[in-house]
Amino acid sequence: MRIRYPVLFCAGLSLVACVHICLGQWPEVPEEAIDALGKTVGTPQSNGFVFVEGRYLKPPYTVTRNGNGIFINRVQVEQPFSWTAESLTPVATPPPQKTEEALAGKTLDALFDNGSAKPATEEKEGAGVEKQVITVILTQKQKDSLRQELDNMRMRFEVGLAQGEIFLFNDKNGRINGTYGTAKALFAVLPEAVRYAQSPQDLMARLNQGGVTFLDINACTDLYRNKLNFMVLSDRRRTLEDNELKKYQLRLR
Repeated sequence: MRIRYPVLFCAGLSLVACVHICLGQWPEVPEEAIDALGKTVGTPQSNGFVFVEGRYLKPPYTVTRNGNGIFINRVQVEQPFSWTAESLTPVATPPPQKTEEALAGKTLDALFDNGSAKPATEEKEGAGVEKQVITVILTQKQKDSLRQELDNMRMRFEVGLAQGEIFLFNDKNGRINGTYGTAKALFAVLPEAVRYAQSPQDLMARLNQGGVTFLDINACTDLYRNKLNFMVLSDRRRTLEDNELKKYQLRLR
């Protein structure tokens, strides 16, 4: 079992309703990033297990890279670097941001050894006040490098799912990633634990009693919030057990 923490956490952003669904910590993928980097759609995978904010997503899973965001079944689960003017060191200072704090994390400049991403300024006047709009300009080489890095990440998710791995995404922990064995251990106790738990703390205690100790209270809170999923989880466990039985019978032949 591995716990991965995302590179960028963005404060003050709520769930975004868009063509794709965005986790609370990720801003919506900007059109500029999509125009610059394009989109890569993976091959649907029937193996693996995915939870987003405690909600179980049913397979098949299609891992897509859209601009600078990684999506699983249209839900954004990773955004390795920001694509905002605030993340760059601009030539000119942009207007103060009143609605949200500047985003922290990797800047585009930090991703390149040779030639930084250059912000361009565009002047606009209104009501006697001069405003400057900062956009991101990348060379073709930089675009290709970013696209390759993101596509490699997308492929790692796809390969992991093909091998039956489990991924749990939430705001507090970022990403929790486990092997197929970890997934089997969790599903052996999760449906009943979620169904009968009276609180997140009770759910955590029930999981611990069943030998599942890698989920903290934040993950258990998300799972408890989606406790009506217990029937879907039971169905997936039944499918998991049927597949294991088929594998066993094949080995006996």
